[in-house]
Amino acid sequence: MGNEPQDAAGGEEAKAGDDAENKDAKEEKAPAEIPNKQEGLFCCRRKGVHKLVINATQFFYIVLVVYFSNKLSMLLSDDPIGMVLGLLGYGLAIYTWFWVMPEMLDAYTLSTSIEMMKNRECVNKVIMYQKFEKAKRSFRIYQILKLIRREMIVEFQQSVPDREINMQLKQHIVEAFMLLHNPESKAQKRHQAKTPIIRNDQIFTLIRLCAGAASLSREECYIFMKKIHVQQKVEQRNMARAGARSADYARQGGNNPLAFIQLQNFTQAVEMVMNDVKLDPYILVYKLLIFFYSGNETLSMPELKKFFARFETYFQGNDVQMFLKEVALLMRKNDMVDIKEIASMIKNDVEMFPR
Repeated sequence: MGNEPQDAAGGEEAKAGDDAENKDAKEEKAPAEIPNKQEGLFCCRRKGVHKLVINATQFFYIVLVVYFSNKLSMLLSDDPIGMVLGLLGYGLAIYTWFWVMPEMLDAYTLSTSIEMMKNRECVNKVIMYQKFEKAKRSFRIYQILKLIRREMIVEFQQSVPDREINMQLKQHIVEAFMLLHNPESKAQKRHQAKTPIIRNDQIFTLIRLCAGAASLSREECYIFMKKIHVQQKVEQRNMARAGARSADYARQGGNNPLAFIQLQNFTQAVEMVMNDVKLDPYILVYKLLIFFYSGNETLSMPELKKFFARFETYFQGNDVQMFLKEVALLMRKNDMVDIKEIASMIKNDVEMFPR
């Protein structure tokens, strides 16, 4: 019996200790619920960021439904003033629904998606998408620069130590080409060189027969077509400088060289593609621009634009404009751009692009 007061006192102390531990636990959780400075701008602090705005929108929608039903009863009445007020009410409700609410939701989305409340996962996705688009654009420009290099090699009659494709692959190309070749066609009979030719629109079928349709996009096929006609393109450019026209071929009894694909040119284009894969993007871009600008290693933006203006038809869409904006960020003193930095930028983007 004498131990009962002591047991009661011990129970009260244990209960007080549990209450203190629970209080400490609540105080430990409290900092996680403290709103940051941006959340503190909203009514109801942290809870008002999402719940208050969403509930307010739902409440606003319910009020509009009740408002519409009230104005509908006014429109159905015989009172002209009630009908006018009903029409005005409908006009106000439509304005609120189609103008006020979208602007409110836009402001809510913007204010809860920036600074301290930004969605980091979404930001990372956007940044990765921008980097990937930049890499794709630089890769497309690099493909065109390889084509321009080939045209300059042919135009200035320079020799390139290209490796020939193996006999097995060459035989496969010839077999695929001959499947599309029609020796009885009028174009083949008019062809002066008498080598096998096919129409330009058969290139996609020919690429499929060569098992390349799965790896080449339509833009890459377009660049590949230019590589096929690189020799004829240079010859036609020289004819234009001499005052002749490509239509002169027809008057001479031959075909327009750009309207058909010759077997030899197609094989050479395949060799170009296979050899150009091993090129260093930095060396190619650097030497190409150095050659075009006669050894100058620094350029102004107007001078760089002249290069892209000369080959304007080779590039796609706004690739050149976006690329020049990126190059403008490389400008140093006197508004000059170093060719080495341009070559390095293209190399970095090309090596980043997934194969």
